[in-house]
Amino acid sequence: MPALLSGLVQCEPLSERQEDDMPHRCPTCQERELDTLATLPYVRGFLIAYQIGTKKFIGCRPCVRKSIFKEVGLSAVVGWFSITALIINPFLLVYGVFRGAVLSPDPAAVRKALAEAGLPPDDARVDIVHIAYGLAAAMIAADGKIERDEVSAAIRIGATLFEGFEADALLRLLQRPKDLPDPVGLAGVLAQVLDEPQKLAVYRYLEAIAGADGEVSADEAALLQCVHSRLALDPQLVAA
Repeated sequence: MPALLSGLVQCEPLSERQEDDMPHRCPTCQERELDTLATLPYVRGFLIAYQIGTKKFIGCRPCVRKSIFKEVGLSAVVGWFSITALIINPFLLVYGVFRGAVLSPDPAAVRKALAEAGLPPDDARVDIVHIAYGLAAAMIAADGKIERDEVSAAIRIGATLFEGFEADALLRLLQRPKDLPDPVGLAGVLAQVLDEPQKLAVYRYLEAIAGADGEVSADEAALLQCVHSRLALDPQLVAA
């Protein structure tokens, strides 16, 4: 997985979960209803090079708005260090402020994103293979790039871990990466519907994908830690 995930991996601390009747709660606060999502472009300068990417946020409006403004603040500090970034960043900062200010509920987009990621309606049975497709595709596309080696590893490993795994299903999702939520936010939603063995299975899958090239970078490890946290995995199960 590319090393340029810096700034993308941001785990917000979880509030204590409260029981209510909401179908899906916000993966950040675990209190309010999940009702919106947003995609925010960003630029990072590296002196003679630069990186343009997008970050995705899913949750309740207050949490998504907070995440947008947090990213705008980060870009205001570290988004300048190349000539191209110096030109592009002011426009992205203005867009980010505007996007956060006008953020509105978008339940249809939320339903579409969760469906793309394999999360069924409340009355449908959870299919762990479809969940694996969605979470793997979201993680592969998290930095805005689809790397062939990552895709090949995800297909090879998925076929060994999950009965009925179909490479074409994963490839179809990767053709529409913009329709997927980010892996950390998705993990927070999945924690509400998966049991412990299912959560452990998909987490092990992501671990295997990250380590398929023989090493796990610091950014990959940070992303996995965020997913682990949002899945609310039992540490004893992970260590076993």
